[in-house]
Amino acid sequence: MPSDNEFTPLEDALTRAGRERAYPPTPHIAARVRATLQAEPSRPSILAPRRFGLLAGFASAAAVLLLAAVGTIIVRDQLAATASPPRGKAYIANLLGGDLSVIALQNDSVERSIAVGKNPWGLAISPDGRRVYSAVDEGVAVVDTARGQRVDFVPTGFTLAKLGLSADGRTLLVSSPGGQMKLIDLPTQGTLDEFTLGINPYDIKVEPTGRFAYVLGHGDGSLAVVDVRAGKVIDRLLSGASYTAYFMTLSPDGLWLYVPRLGNGELWAIDTRTNVVRRIALERKPYWEGTPERGLVVSPDGLRLYIATQGDTTGGVSVLDTQNFNEVARVNLGGGFFGAALSPDGTQLLLTDPDGNTLTILSADTLKLITSVHVGSSPFRVVAGP
Repeated sequence: MPSDNEFTPLEDALTRAGRERAYPPTPHIAARVRATLQAEPSRPSILAPRRFGLLAGFASAAAVLLLAAVGTIIVRDQLAATASPPRGKAYIANLLGGDLSVIALQNDSVERSIAVGKNPWGLAISPDGRRVYSAVDEGVAVVDTARGQRVDFVPTGFTLAKLGLSADGRTLLVSSPGGQMKLIDLPTQGTLDEFTLGINPYDIKVEPTGRFAYVLGHGDGSLAVVDVRAGKVIDRLLSGASYTAYFMTLSPDGLWLYVPRLGNGELWAIDTRTNVVRRIALERKPYWEGTPERGLVVSPDGLRLYIATQGDTTGGVSVLDTQNFNEVARVNLGGGFFGAALSPDGTQLLLTDPDGNTLTILSADTLKLITSVHVGSSPFRVVAGP
């Protein structure tokens, strides 16, 4: 057996090739490496076959597998990037049917009907889309959207109540037609506060911090500002000329609350940081006579305000830009639309038609009719989520 010193020059070469990494004396390995080097030509031809050891073969196979895996990941990510995101679902409260119609917006078809209780009226959806809250007789039905069924009930003693939900999904605001409001902690279902609004409430919105809630009065068009933490009304806005109001909406960032009064050629934009009202004069349109506006919603980029209008011949949608509040688009569809929502991806405008028992779906970009889906009896309010 040769001595260790006999292979010192080769070990030195291996050490230099390994960038000064220390190798232990390995005479047997050194002998095999030297024999392999001596057997190969000093300058192999590019076309000459090369010998691969076992380790080199494994390394080559691993490299091929790695490249294949990387290629698969790249192709998969490219396909995912080009695939259309899911459009989510719409939930429609059918007042006379006692149920919610669930519409799969990917193919605009009725997925199921969920029984919730008598006279579903107020409607809200949690930020993550896992729960839908529907005000029914004597309380609020809680729907698990994954299971597609009512799973809980929060008693309130109210009928035909209106609902609002905080941005964190913890506090539910419930108001009765008589003007009573309850603040409910959803994790415990306990009542945090109960107080009188002093108006006939019709719509409720909660700004993102959860500090202030806004309640729109149906009969006079006034707006009650509620301090949610204190549990009381702290201000009344828009008081003055009475107006039969229905809905309002928040900008996507929650910094502006829009309250239309198209019949008076006006719109209010309330700064939710200061509760200061900006009164905006609008160019009057012939199809805005009376109190035509119903549901409204803002585009995801905050630049377009969609307002559903109601009337036997003047029903349709007016679109205002949120910079100058000019009407930039209009479609006359006839009939009486009521609730409005946008699909989660912002591509579809959803409108309820209580008289026709349908959900009308328009392209949010062009206002062209996509389809009209038959739902339950007297669909009024609609929400959408993932």
